Amino acid sequence: DTRLNLGWKSSQVNSDNQIVFSQLRNDSSINVPQLTDHFVYTERVDAGYLEFEGKFKNTNITASLRGERTHFTAESINPSRHADSNYFSLFPNVQLSQQIDKNNLLTLSYSRTIGRPNYQDLNPFVSYVDDFFSSTGNPFLRPDFINTYRISDFIADKYRVSFSTIITNNYYQTIFDQNNATAQYITTKANLGTRYQYMIEFNLPLDLTA
Repeated sequence: DTRLNLGWKSSQVNSDNQIVFSQLRNDSSINVPQLTDHFVYTERVDAGYLEFEGKFKNTNITASLRGERTHFTAESINPSRHADSNYFSLFPNVQLSQQIDKNNLLTLSYSRTIGRPNYQDLNPFVSYVDDFFSSTGNPFLRPDFINTYRISDFIADKYRVSFSTIITNNYYQTIFDQNNATAQYITTKANLGTRYQYMIEFNLPLDLTA
């Protein structure tokens, strides 16, 4: 028993954001150029996928492969920043389940996914909270790629035990940078490197009776 699916999807994002600050002077509103920003972001993602499902005796296989081509441009007027990126990525997803015996169903899986930053994280405009604290986006921030490896055992059709390893490449997070001379600090997001996570999960349902 096998099944094969394939498909294609495209998406387009056009974001145009403008922030205008003004000051009231002599009953007149005057723009403050250094606090005014115009940020334009465009993104196009073209993706194709192929999916296979099959069952062979006591073994179930699900495998898919998605390819994504992404092109984006980020343009900020103040501060002046320009970023342009074009990349192609593959995202496999494989799951193999084997009925070991009547009480144990063993499952092995691997998946690769992408975590894209939101538009505010890319906008380099400086937002002031007070005289000593501000935040800004990073137009050169790259998406992270999450690789998940998992093995699990489903016991007696009731209990599940799983062990997972999650490896995130280009992992990004908020960082803090302080100017010791002025005591001012600014936050932004940056790619920090590779992140490793290890998890053990137990699913032990309990039946409660009156």
